[in-house]
Amino acid sequence: MNEDKKFELELRRFELDAQIKSAELELKKKETELKAEEQRSKKYSSPLMLSILAGFISIMTGIITKYTENLNNIKLEEKKFQSSLLLKATEAKNYDDFSNMLITLQENGLLTLPENKLKTFRKNRFVSEQVQQLAQHTGGTGEQKNQWVIVANSTGSADKASEVSGALQQGAFKDARTWVKDGDFKTVITGYTALPSMAEDLFEVREKFGAGATVLPASDFKQWCPNSVWNEQKKVFECL
Repeated sequence: MNEDKKFELELRRFELDAQIKSAELELKKKETELKAEEQRSKKYSSPLMLSILAGFISIMTGIITKYTENLNNIKLEEKKFQSSLLLKATEAKNYDDFSNMLITLQENGLLTLPENKLKTFRKNRFVSEQVQQLAQHTGGTGEQKNQWVIVANSTGSADKASEVSGALQQGAFKDARTWVKDGDFKTVITGYTALPSMAEDLFEVREKFGAGATVLPASDFKQWCPNSVWNEQKKVFECL
């Protein structure tokens, strides 16, 4: 049904384009004929040619006006059609399904949203779900300093950890640091006081580094690494 609707809209646009192109060709043809006739016999006066051309211009104006009206109607139908698709997408059971549906519709041309608007739709759904899930898990949205941490990446490679940490620090996450314990390097962003801001940042981190980024209560991370010392040479916190 969606493909049929899209095909119908495209067909109508094609027909309107064909009509106006045909009228333009007819006008050019008539101009050429009149100019040639005037040169051969001077039978037609310049005012007469202008009068005939004015008639064609009037016809063209009517065609263009009708074309514009029809094009506006098509655009309105497209907006209604896309709105119905967005409404359908909101019925998805979770963020992953919602996001995948929007991306698929966009890639197949059924949605034509600006990239920043598409991202905003996805981000709002992600943040809403994250806040609800974590609030239920912890019993509230939290206001205690350093209550949450984002684990942007967990890897056994020191080079990979350094790459992720550097990319985060060059962006919006200046306080991103890497902790290492038993060969496990975790690149972490700390200092969150409330879930909404944490969820917004988690979305951005996942957009850049993939869905492996997670959020933890700071107490859980502290349990994993109770004490650590900074290694200036390696640029990591080494868990004791």
